[in-house]
Amino acid sequence: MNIIIKSLLFISIICLSSCTNNSNLAEPKKVSLIDYIDKSDLEKYGFSANDIENFDTKIKDNGVFANDYKSYEVNGFTILSSTENTEHIFILKNNKFIATFDDQSRSLYSTQTNIPTRLDAIVTYIPEIPSLSYSTNKLNHYDLNLDGIDIISEIIPSDDKGLDYFSAELLGAPNLNIVEASINGKECKALAGSFACCLSSQESYDAYKFSYQDGWISLPTNKKLNTICNAEDFETSKHELKNKLFLK
Repeated sequence: MNIIIKSLLFISIICLSSCTNNSNLAEPKKVSLIDYIDKSDLEKYGFSANDIENFDTKIKDNGVFANDYKSYEVNGFTILSSTENTEHIFILKNNKFIATFDDQSRSLYSTQTNIPTRLDAIVTYIPEIPSLSYSTNKLNHYDLNLDGIDIISEIIPSDDKGLDYFSAELLGAPNLNIVEASINGKECKALAGSFACCLSSQESYDAYKFSYQDGWISLPTNKKLNTICNAEDFETSKHELKNKLFLK
């Protein structure tokens, strides 16, 4: 994890030092993120041929894609800086997004990322909390306070795959459903959403909820969840709660 954080900080330092040393930069041109998106590759995001044809029209009013980015070419890298949100910066190599950061987070992407969303981020670091999240094999791992993984969740796709992109970009995160919980050495089992059940000293299970800023929080007064945690047919009750949370 330290290597990942150092990589994120290294890219941030390079970008900031390059952008501030204007004497080495050509006069920036004004661009949109759309200029760097290969629309022929959008099918992998679930967009239909008709969606792709109308892509520009559909998102022209989306502030994320506004034509207000300045493009700088620096040592083989392209750096995009928003004139509206000067702290929001994208970094590209060979016209593919490899990193982005703003005043809240730093993200790294694979070398083949077409659209820079949280669904495509390999790792995201939020220094203020601090926290680190990374995705592997459709699982999201989240480490609050950088002291070990607290929760592992599966990424739940939308029935409309094209909606996944907009949900991640506009709402900030994909749907996540817990598959493993780690709570202060307790013996726990995953429930659904961001909930877990942990064995208490009375040999019964107590419900917990995970907050991405505060960590695991006990829910002793939530009768519904505590009943599910101690249900005789736990797996059936767990499946029913998951369906309700994700409207299946």
